[in-house]
Amino acid sequence: MGGYEDFWRVTESALVATCNALELSLDAAARAHLMESYLHLKPFPEVQQALEALSHLSLSILSNGNPKMLDAVVDNAGLRGIFTHVISADEVKTYKPAPVAYELAVKKTA
Repeated sequence: MGGYEDFWRVTESALVATCNALELSLDAAARAHLMESYLHLKPFPEVQQALEALSHLSLSILSNGNPKMLDAVVDNAGLRGIFTHVISADEVKTYKPAPVAYELAVKKTA
């Protein structure tokens, strides 16, 4: 506890550990494909309408994902330009719900 590892690595380690626990084969190609799919997450259908209803506000994302992941997900979900701030907890090398992650968001959006 108290250690930090990039969220991309944590995600990949969790994928490998889950496949091992379930005795599922996971070759390098399948592993790469599954990891790449994480960068192409699509928002739920109601998200666009909800974000439009909130467009008069300054909207931000605070995520445990690393900047590369967040950039790809925002682009691939068609959400570029909607958020004033896209903030990664990677900047403070800890994850939510650690208070320092939320303090980063306050600092970035002030």
